[in-house]
Amino acid sequence: AKTVHLSGDFNNWDSTESHFVKNGVGLWQAEIPNLPSGKYHYKFVIDGAIWKEDTSNGMKEEDGFGGFNSIFQIWE
Repeated sequence: AKTVHLSGDFNNWDSTESHFVKNGVGLWQAEIPNLPSGKYHYKFVIDGAIWKEDTSNGMKEEDGFGGFNSIFQIWE
């Protein structure tokens, strides 16, 4: 991948926000603003074209397009 973005319902599925940066040991990292408690759906957008679920996260729901959204939960 040349570019990776984090897109989800927390940023209106904007595929250009929340970009990842590859650190010195080859891991991709991104920062997102503090979010209120709740359940959030997301996907990775790779090279601006490939929308991919997070394969390391077992929490998923169908996305309505034949695939899955990954989920994370923020608790108070």
